[in-house]
Amino acid sequence: MLRIHSERTKRTLDKIQSWRTEQPARDGEQLETLTKATTTELSTSLPALEQLEQQLLGTVVRPGDPDYEKLRRGINPAYNAYPKLIILCECDGDVRLSLKYARDYNLKPSVRSGGHNFANYCVNDDMVIDLSQLNQVHVDYEAREVVTGVGTKMDKLGRILDGYNLHIPQASDDSVAIGGYLQAGGYSMTARAFGMNCDSAISFRMMLADGSIVRASETVNSDLFDAVRGGTGNNFGVLLDVTYRAQVLASVFGFRLQWSNAVSAEVMRLLCENYAVTAPQELGYLAGWVTDPRDPSPEGRAKPVFTMMGIFLGTAEQALELLQPLLQLDTAELQLELTGPFNSVADKIMMEPYPPVRPTEDEAFVVRSNYVHQGAGARVSWQDVATAFDNAPCDTNFITIEPYGGEIAKSGGNAFVHRSVMLNVWLGSYWKLGEDDQPAKEWRDEVIGLVLTGGSETSCQSYPDRDQKDFRGAYWKSAYPELVRVKNKYDPDCLFQFQQSIGPPASTPASSEPIVFEPYAQQSAEPTR
Repeated sequence: MLRIHSERTKRTLDKIQSWRTEQPARDGEQLETLTKATTTELSTSLPALEQLEQQLLGTVVRPGDPDYEKLRRGINPAYNAYPKLIILCECDGDVRLSLKYARDYNLKPSVRSGGHNFANYCVNDDMVIDLSQLNQVHVDYEAREVVTGVGTKMDKLGRILDGYNLHIPQASDDSVAIGGYLQAGGYSMTARAFGMNCDSAISFRMMLADGSIVRASETVNSDLFDAVRGGTGNNFGVLLDVTYRAQVLASVFGFRLQWSNAVSAEVMRLLCENYAVTAPQELGYLAGWVTDPRDPSPEGRAKPVFTMMGIFLGTAEQALELLQPLLQLDTAELQLELTGPFNSVADKIMMEPYPPVRPTEDEAFVVRSNYVHQGAGARVSWQDVATAFDNAPCDTNFITIEPYGGEIAKSGGNAFVHRSVMLNVWLGSYWKLGEDDQPAKEWRDEVIGLVLTGGSETSCQSYPDRDQKDFRGAYWKSAYPELVRVKNKYDPDCLFQFQQSIGPPASTPASSEPIVFEPYAQQSAEPTR
């Protein structure tokens, strides 16, 4: 008979048993299997689990704990997960203990730094290793280097760097954390000037499945250095911290423009011709179709519009002269213009005069990305895209344009392979939980089908879609076999797995160069007598 070690453990087991009745929307057979498996595995490992909790500096959150429901959820309620354990790590040692427990009890860990994965690949039904507390930032101003933990979010990083007049390409969403952002490439409004976020990395530390630690750079474990930068997270090991080369950037000019949807096709024509790869690399922006909630229709629907939120590394006069052809279009409205530190300017242009429409807690979504090749923008019927947006099934839907060129095209040598494209188009399509998701997915497919006339089926790995058929070719193209070789070398037992993870076909040999470990890398996870 099972010995109940504590009231908390009893609550855990009671909660697991109650999932059958509390989650009627989940597939019954799947939940029944999960419940039985979770009960059995946690029951047999309870003494070790309680020992783990005593050894950790951080915290174990189990089913039945007050914070479990909040912490088990990802950003997208379309994909639910019920992890047996969520471990909130406070230091490297916590990560090592978590990995040992996963190996000992045959759990597949999912690694979460900020929880911003659109397909919820940062949570699973086994174990979540949460790195949000690994959020230290150290700035060496003289060397122009920044060391940051993978849990550091953009709002914290940006505010710290603004104080030093330094900059690293960073996401426009403050809630994104460094870990997943770097490993997916890391597009930024300053990427055309400085390259992708991953291009600014000098080195990083990663913990492998056995608890050992490696440092990777251009000269040490260089195969891992290239693979992680664009190879996406939860593939090779647990990223711990990153050392970046920072740029001196005291001030930027920011602006926000808006047009009616009726002229959006003409805006897109100009963007493709004059404001993508041919534009000065000092210009960066996000553009696209959104809804303006300030002027709803009589039926209560928000108004479809086309916006452009941009940063220029120069003077206001230079920027406004560059933007004149766009400003002269019918319905053009210069809503905001300001000069200041990057982080404060970027926040303003994203949030004013109105913030992006955010989904409610009962809205699920899918995303999808597709690249448009250089010179191919004229082949896309942007008018048909505008019409499709007029007919979007939900006001929360959006279509975003990210221009490439500049330093993005000049950099490379890593697993972010999308260097020669003109722009990326990515979208979000929403539906209410409990309602049919088919209209949202059909709209996604309609828009992506229109964009495909300007490119091939290549997608940015920052925007994963579980329905993506050939994600390997879409994300990594011909670089994929090398990623498999690196995977087989650094994670030979394939501890890190998820639906869109890399490899491992058994016939693919591992990279031949030996792994170089950190001198402190082989510490035992448990004290010895």
